[in-house]
Amino acid sequence: MTRQSSPGLVREHDAPPSGQPVGSPPPPRLAVGPLTVALGAVTLVASAGTVLLPDVLSGPAAMIGSARGTALVILVVGLPLLAASAMAAARGSRRGEIVVTGVTAYLLYNAVMFVLATPFNGFFLLYEAMLGLAILSLVTGSLRVWRRAPERVVTPARWVAVYIWVVAALNAAAWLAKVLPALAGSHPTDLLDGTGLTTNPVFVQDLAFWLPVMFWLGAGVWRADPRRWALAAAGSVFWVVEALGVAIDQAWGHAADPASSVASDALVPVFLVLALVGIAPAAVLLHRADPVAASSGTWRPQPHRSVLGWVAALNAVAAVGGAWGLASGSLDLGATIEARLPAGSPVLAAVALALAVALPNTALAVLALLGDRRTPLAAVVTGVVLVGWIVVELAFIRGLSFFHPLYTAIGGLLIWLGRSAAVRGAP
Repeated sequence: MTRQSSPGLVREHDAPPSGQPVGSPPPPRLAVGPLTVALGAVTLVASAGTVLLPDVLSGPAAMIGSARGTALVILVVGLPLLAASAMAAARGSRRGEIVVTGVTAYLLYNAVMFVLATPFNGFFLLYEAMLGLAILSLVTGSLRVWRRAPERVVTPARWVAVYIWVVAALNAAAWLAKVLPALAGSHPTDLLDGTGLTTNPVFVQDLAFWLPVMFWLGAGVWRADPRRWALAAAGSVFWVVEALGVAIDQAWGHAADPASSVASDALVPVFLVLALVGIAPAAVLLHRADPVAASSGTWRPQPHRSVLGWVAALNAVAAVGGAWGLASGSLDLGATIEARLPAGSPVLAAVALALAVALPNTALAVLALLGDRRTPLAAVVTGVVLVGWIVVELAFIRGLSFFHPLYTAIGGLLIWLGRSAAVRGAP
């Protein structure tokens, strides 16, 4: 089952779905399970309530802010990605099915956080329903991905396995560096000061389940085990979205209580960078996880679509979070910079941010994830608009931050990816 060369490659928008060879019958459509639909519906209500009705929540201000930040990412990234990938899976895309499983893992992780890290409140039964449906969906989805994995992985990628191991090891070391000294001390519960919790569900989940599983999946990637490879692809999707979620929940938690040690704005750029870095291994794993594309010699899908989709989605959620923070007043720019905004209005700046950055990046993410042939052009236009936005923003606020060169580079990346995809003839 080695990949054969072909004198002419069929462009993606001319090929049958999911890389099916020309002249072959179309792949079977994969039904969107009722569990996925129910999980999406319950999560939508629970997350919207958490963001829009903060008075229902109780506990330390930083924890409430973090919970609302998490719910925001679920609303603007998690659920749209779940819907887009479920639509792709329904059209026969194995990668869509893998992304559904990864997003479901992300929703399960945060359902545990809502249930155990949020004091009992009026949304408790919604959180419980989200947790139960996420467990069932993840189990059934993982079994489907396992059964539908290809017979072999054509090209190993051991650097991805090393990446998985390094991230999991650093994560475990970070938690144990906090847990072990606390256990050795005379007051171990001091570790929880400021959280309002009796134990930390992050430590519980990560050390007992998620990190050991990712170590095991990393070993599968190293050995080119196709079943563990496919599940590692889902795990990489989970990691990217969760890294973005941590960045936003830290920003919102710090904004709610700047004096709290529970949330730190210094972690925001760290996790944004982790999310961006995680796109590369996620794209590689997804690119090689499709059982049809891995065995077809007539069409070789390019990873540009996955990378464009992820980068655009991250941009969109960051812009939505920034716009929400400006409009709600939770993001304080300071009196000097605020006076330099158009009409001195953070709300007007929020609207401009949503229209100029969030909207085009959301459209690009949807086009890329659905494989639309207009993706390359949309990527170039979105990249140009993003760079232009940074220039205009600098002209108004007359101050430079870490984010300006970062998002200028991201705009350049979108332009380059769009042009590369257009040249290769694949969105």
